Amino acid sequence: MTKTVLLMLSGGLDSSFILYHLLTNTDYDIVTHHISHRYDSEPRWVQEDVATEAVVAYCREHCRAFRHTESVFDFRGFPKHVGWDSDMQVMVASKVAPNLRGKVTVALGWTADSMEKPVVQDRMKRNCTNNMWEVCRNSIDNTNKRSRLNPKLWMPLVDMRYYKTDILRECPKELVDLTWSCRRPIRGEPCGRCFSCKERVAAANIVHFKQGVKDDL
Repeated sequence: MTKTVLLMLSGGLDSSFILYHLLTNTDYDIVTHHISHRYDSEPRWVQEDVATEAVVAYCREHCRAFRHTESVFDFRGFPKHVGWDSDMQVMVASKVAPNLRGKVTVALGWTADSMEKPVVQDRMKRNCTNNMWEVCRNSIDNTNKRSRLNPKLWMPLVDMRYYKTDILRECPKELVDLTWSCRRPIRGEPCGRCFSCKERVAAANIVHFKQGVKDDL
């Protein structure tokens, strides 16, 4: 039986590369799901929604067919966004995955870089993401549907020990250019100040520097 993977797709570089990698290197049945997170403190949903649509179209044209679904969570009007996007992804995955066929594994777009952050390490020590997935799985009433969901979340880039620099080296430039990373865009453009912008720029600078050294040799 072909393995079914539900990939939570943000429109960012990391999850977009996972989609490309899985489509070109496996025969898994791939289903993507994008959550449009809409809240005032990080007004990035328009750009992420557009990026996701473009990434899906690119991968369907250049790789192979796959299913794509979406949902919207609108918290505008509240002063702060509290919690992690991955928490929302896990919760929504528990609603989407039981509707898919076969044994379903949920994949998240974390990288090796992510796992080195103190705040992420703290969450890992407390087992936050895995505990939430376990609770969401156990909340499903139908035993058969619950048993078809892999109890372990999958983070392909963490398992592969891929950093953002590795992604930028291997991902087609056309696909990279379609993705969106900024969390606080200014007039529709990357702010250059949020941690996502800084991470992406830093990784790109490293890749360009090493490629330049190689070219000189």
